[in-house]
Amino acid sequence: MKGLRLTEWITVFLLLLFIVLFSALFFYEQNRSSGEGSGEEIGELNFRYRIAERKFSDSVLWDRINPGDKLKNQDWIRTDSYSEAVLQLSDGSRVEMGPETMLVLVVSEDKKEFQLMQGSVELDLKDDYDLLANNQKIEGLQGKSRIRLTEENLEVEQDETTATLNGESLPSWSLIKEGKIKSASSELTLLAPVDTRT
Repeated sequence: MKGLRLTEWITVFLLLLFIVLFSALFFYEQNRSSGEGSGEEIGELNFRYRIAERKFSDSVLWDRINPGDKLKNQDWIRTDSYSEAVLQLSDGSRVEMGPETMLVLVVSEDKKEFQLMQGSVELDLKDDYDLLANNQKIEGLQGKSRIRLTEENLEVEQDETTATLNGESLPSWSLIKEGKIKSASSELTLLAPVDTRT
């Protein structure tokens, strides 16, 4: 029975060295991601049902986020299937995230913007915010609104019709597909008169 030759010993040594090196890098990145993030504090997570995760702007790993955790500027927040999260921002605005939603928070003195990557949100905004979704920027969102992003289109329903897309005002319920705005209406029809007795 022969022993290992010199080149085989070198190969084994290099492989073990790579295992140790990459394990140390992974351990460093995992521990670094649980820090405070680099942005300024912009609010906190009020409520979470099931799984919600956060990724700091300077990290590549997702961590679980719990009620009471502070939100930082440039944070990425996502919810899992059958999960929800409610974010309370410092200016009093409220963001309710539906299942399978991913949102980036960009809030500073000169810029207030949400970047919706997927899913749906229900907003109660106390200030003017912009929304970036599907490479389209909706400007001037105020008050209560509901936004749903699908593969085909972006659906915006707002109580106050203050939002615009490319300078064009959005109706109270609109579907946006490929930059074109279509006013939406309910496909439900009332079959019986409304009961007005009190």
